This record gives sequence, structure tokens and C-alpha cells, in this order.
Amino acid sequence: MGAFAYADDLVLLSPNLSGLRNMIKVCEQFSLDYDIVFNPSKSKMLLFNTENDFVPLKMKGEVIPISNGEKHLGNYIGQDCATIRIEKVIQELYISTNKLSYNFKYVELDTLYYLFRSYCTSFYGSVLLDYDSTLIERLFVAWRKCVRFLLNLPHRTHNILIHQIVHDIPISEQIFKRFITFINSCINGNSVCNLAVKLALHGSNSVICRNINFICEKYSLDKWHLEQASLNNCIYDGDESDDAKACSIREFLSFRNSVPFNSEDYVNLSTIISDLCEQ
Repeated sequence: MGAFAYADDLVLLSPNLSGLRNMIKVCEQFSLDYDIVFNPSKSKMLLFNTENDFVPLKMKGEVIPISNGEKHLGNYIGQDCATIRIEKVIQELYISTNKLSYNFKYVELDTLYYLFRSYCTSFYGSVLLDYDSTLIERLFVAWRKCVRFLLNLPHRTHNILIHQIVHDIPISEQIFKRFITFINSCINGNSVCNLAVKLALHGSNSVICRNINFICEKYSLDKWHLEQASLNNCIYDGDESDDAKACSIREFLSFRNSVPFNSEDYVNLSTIISDLCEQ
């Protein structure tokens, strides 16, 4: 599979220069036969594990620009892609959260979190994030910061309480459950998707392969039967004291939302909430 096409986008993948050069010649001939124009200046060449004396390739006599990375179909590929991907997801999370807070800051707690989860946490491309890397923790931290910000919780609110306050599972488990759903959709998808999953399961050294191994090891799942896998019975929600504290915080948040901002009652309720969140 050396050529991947989607609409008017085309990706050529080759393990060596000679192969890539031949593929470009095929494209040039195709453009002549079918009166299709390829634009070399808008194309990009990504290099992996090449020497410094690499000679640039040409299409129709024009040099194809070399790039360290490029965004393709919404996902960044190339050098340092892991860092760039996570930074992009975090940036979009902060931007959408700020917009949500500006327009719906004073709505009821459950409604506010529903809007947050629906419109701020799509995490497009999250299946390509490396779950076994320290970088993923930056996304988890960003999610907790956003929930604190939306609900006006103290900055020192304990992490274990945040997802319980909004009656949800931790953000890490949300991401991992989405990944399992994605893998199952590929297993049940077309032949290309099915083949890609099979290669990952047998050890392709890809991000998908590492993520499968990471999740299966973390939750003791059988990677050869992922279509039967579920994280619903593997997630730990904390002890009863945390549940009780989170419920109390929810009630005080609801009370606080019903009183005028910065009134005496609002200040007193905020003090109680801070004590519960930080103790």
C-alpha cells in the first residue's frame, strides 16, 4: 500500500528514494493521460531516517519542498509528531472551554458539563496519541484544569474528586474507552482497516500497536479478542468517602449558582467548597 488517496489528497509512501521517484513518474504520466494537474509547490516531502546528503526530488521539473512535518486530514505526521499532536489537542481544549465559559458560565452544573463533554472534548486524533508516554499526562492535567475553571473550583481541588463531582469517569479512562471503540470499528470495518489492526496486533511498532499493548496490560485484556473487551468493569471510581465528599461539593455548587455572584452567601459557600475540595 504505497499510495493513499482521500478526495483530492494523495500520499505516496516508499521505503527508498528510487521507489518514490518511480511513483512520482507514474503520477506525472497519469496527469498527462487524464489532464490532471499536480502542484509540486503545494506538495511536501517528509523524510524519515535519511542522511544529510539527500538530493531533493522533482515533479514536472520543480523541486518538491522538504518539510519536517505536515498536517494531513487533520492529523500531524512527521518529526516530533507526538509532541505537536498533544499540544494541538490541548490548545483546542483550552480554546473551546473558554468559549463555552463565556457563553454558558452560569447554567446548571450537569448541563454545563454536558456541553463541555459534547463540544470541548472531541479530542480528534486522540487514538494516535502515545498513551505510554509522559506527554499524555499533559492532556489529563489540561482536562482537570478546564473542569476546575468551568465550575469555579479551587485550583488545589484533589484530582480524584474532579470526575466524581461531574458524575463521570476519569479522563484517562474516557480516552482509553474511545480507543477500544475505535479499534473495534476498524476490526468490523473494510478490508484495509481490518488489515491495519491485524498488523498492529502482531507488532507493527506503531502508536496504535503500543496503545493496544498498553491498554491490554493495564486492564488485563486479551488483545486477540478486543471485540469482546470492555473497560466498564475495569474502572475504579474511588472509595466511599470520596463519593460522599463529591456529592456534598455538587450540592454546594448548586446552592452557590442560585445566589447572586459575590454576595455574602456566595462567598460563604465558596469557602465551604474550598475546604471540601482541598482537605
